[in-house]
Amino acid sequence: MDDAKISRVIKAEFSRHNDALIEREVRRLRRFGPLSFNAAPYQVDPQDFCDRMQGYCSIEARQVDGDAFEKWYVENDYRLLFEDYTKTYPDENLLKKKAFEHWLSLRETEGASGGVVLDVGCATSPFFRLWKREESPATPFLRVDLPLPEYGFLPGRNGDVIGCSADAIPLDDQSVARIYSHNAIEHFEGGAYAGFFKECARVLQPGGVLYVCPLFVACSTFAYVSLTGIYRRLSFPKIIGGTNLVYSDAVGQPYELYIDTDFLTNRIIGPLEKMLDFHLIMYTGHAAVEHDVRLGLLAIQK
Repeated sequence: MDDAKISRVIKAEFSRHNDALIEREVRRLRRFGPLSFNAAPYQVDPQDFCDRMQGYCSIEARQVDGDAFEKWYVENDYRLLFEDYTKTYPDENLLKKKAFEHWLSLRETEGASGGVVLDVGCATSPFFRLWKREESPATPFLRVDLPLPEYGFLPGRNGDVIGCSADAIPLDDQSVARIYSHNAIEHFEGGAYAGFFKECARVLQPGGVLYVCPLFVACSTFAYVSLTGIYRRLSFPKIIGGTNLVYSDAVGQPYELYIDTDFLTNRIIGPLEKMLDFHLIMYTGHAAVEHDVRLGLLAIQK
């Protein structure tokens, strides 16, 4: 079923049963933790977040060269190079935001050791094609996402595509040189968010690099939940009991997790600090603000 038809079905369902559906699912969501309809109390300034992380990991401020990105974006015309992908992004601003994340990834991992590359939670992203275009066409590049047949991801490894959970990647220890994840980990449900970092520590070779962009943060950990997203996917997200929830259909995804400093230090950095060196990067400048990419996380295998 194509997206337009799914959208029509959802709208029809909401028109017929809107009040009953929302009442039922809101009751269900409240079982997992406190549920509100306003995210404002959870918002945090990136600088404040970084200040709270002092002493737990390296903090680096990075002034983004907006002119360099604009020049690169013209040279890498996504609508020409990745026509199928860009059809899903009629909004030029959103497409440009995706390109900005990809550009940052390439810049932040320049000079990293060679070997197998992963893009985790990539869905239909053309980043693997962009990476091969700019870096090395011969380097093995594996795309990883949940088993989603509609996107070509079947269970297990099938050539250069792996269908699996991000916390259970079927690759050998220390067999990967670089791992990227763009706008994805916030959708990892249940224990897969923290489990993803543990899995990266296992599969990265010494000197290997993990780069996550952007990092979604809050003053207190919470998750957006969306009935539109739930009905569109036709399944309920795995939510850890006690999670603070904010209901918003504007998000469009069933589940989107924003983490606080306690989550980052106690569930990610602390358990893995003997294996990974963590660097929290704060991006400044007009381009970073315009494209809403204020924080990234870089980790290097010791």
